[in-house]
Amino acid sequence: MGTPSNNPPAPVSEALTVPSPDAQECTQLKEKFDIKTRQHRKGAPKASGNESHHILQDKAMEGIVSTYSGFAVLLDGASGGAHDVVNKSQTERNCHDGLEGQGPSTFGGLQQTARDDLKKGIQKKASDEGKPMTDTEAETLSNCLVVEAVKHTEKYVKKKGRPPLTKDTPVSPVKGCFVLGTLVWLDERHRVPVESITRGTAVQARSGRRVVTRIDGCQAAVVRILLPHGELAIASYHELRLRCGRAIRSDALRAGHELQTHFGPQVVLAVFPEPARRPLVNLGFDVPDACRVGESGVWAAVSDLGPVQREPVPVLSFSSVSAWSCLA
Repeated sequence: MGTPSNNPPAPVSEALTVPSPDAQECTQLKEKFDIKTRQHRKGAPKASGNESHHILQDKAMEGIVSTYSGFAVLLDGASGGAHDVVNKSQTERNCHDGLEGQGPSTFGGLQQTARDDLKKGIQKKASDEGKPMTDTEAETLSNCLVVEAVKHTEKYVKKKGRPPLTKDTPVSPVKGCFVLGTLVWLDERHRVPVESITRGTAVQARSGRRVVTRIDGCQAAVVRILLPHGELAIASYHELRLRCGRAIRSDALRAGHELQTHFGPQVVLAVFPEPARRPLVNLGFDVPDACRVGESGVWAAVSDLGPVQREPVPVLSFSSVSAWSCLA
């Protein structure tokens, strides 16, 4: 059995290599394509139609820089706009690259995927605004934005007195998956193991009853959360809902936190990390929401993964899951 952990992994000592694009070229490209960046907490003007997007994924960066202090670029927040294009790219990569697929696990890897995502987003923005953008301009500008965000993050880390970032500093993948045997609430009275859910199954969501549009297999480390009404084993980076309404990753939970559950707020008694990767199941809705899981009916985030099913769900048996993981 694992032991409770309160300390994040220490970064390795290898220095961070930050590409150095020409500052003047970066400024010219930002002006040409009307790209604005700022600290996320400052937000976007309400009338602009834009939305602040964390250049370095905010969920992956938890534990390094706070959401509000992260560096952001303003992108069109309309459905199908540039912001949506970047988010969809992140969701697809982080959740659905097969059993071994996951988002970047190091700060260096995160920078590369951020460049790839931003390139798609700024190309979409330029196209929507009728401003022709070459592939070279898109690559250069996305690199400029990532370097700007990295420098901002390094200053934040230094100000907080934390160890310097390196390209191998661990970051947490962004993905939410359920352990086999996890109870999913169909309604107030009926619960079924997650592996019995099929596309088209309606489950209890925060917004009411919502249909599962996508199911995939994945692998991840899990954490075991001990609550007064039982235990919940879930992917270490799955988001749950605190009593105050704020979302929190399961690997950031500590004894004393209060989670929203079917039975009202419940105090977390203990959190046990289980680092060994294991087969899990991921669910998706057509829009972001949350569903109730476990004996306690904890609210767990569900992504807007869309209706596309690229590959069949692998057949997974209970023999691959330890007894404590099965809540049925």
